[in-house]
Amino acid sequence: MSANEKRHPGPGKSGPVWLLPVVLWAGLTSCSLTDKLLEPDANDPLEEMTTYLEEAGPPSQMDWGDGQEMLLTRFNKLLQEHRTLKDEFRSIQQELQTRDSELQAARENTKRAQSEKAQSDAMNQDLRRQIHQQRAQILTLEIKKAEVQRELLLHRISSLDAAIRQTESNETTTPQQTPASPVRGSYR
Repeated sequence: MSANEKRHPGPGKSGPVWLLPVVLWAGLTSCSLTDKLLEPDANDPLEEMTTYLEEAGPPSQMDWGDGQEMLLTRFNKLLQEHRTLKDEFRSIQQELQTRDSELQAARENTKRAQSEKAQSDAMNQDLRRQIHQQRAQILTLEIKKAEVQRELLLHRISSLDAAIRQTESNETTTPQQTPASPVRGSYR
């Protein structure tokens, strides 16, 4: 047998090893050590706290103490405020998008109205220019008409002067006859 086998006997050759738990159990039950291990400390703050584990159900929150309950209540309030603020943010964001689209539409309408006004102003200016040109042309034509009428009148006057001279020269060359009736159109 080796030295290792003398120290550790094999299976089935164990001796007093099974007595160790029995001896420990007997020692612990006989002394007050078990009471001190299982008994809570007098200064333990958790000893005075009452828990309602039996009352807690699926829809309710468990009571973990006053400090934890305040934290849980505050956390729930903050969660509710966060949800409320998120909803307000979404509604404000939607309102902002609506206002932005209205502003964009108003800008487009303003641009369209400005371009239409510029076009109508240009058309009015063009019409005024055309009217001015037509008035100038009318005046030019009236001046030409007056000149033509003047020339016509001067021509008639000269032809009448020539006719009068010719009749005077004819009268001087022929003997004077007394007319029985006045000549029409003559005003001497």
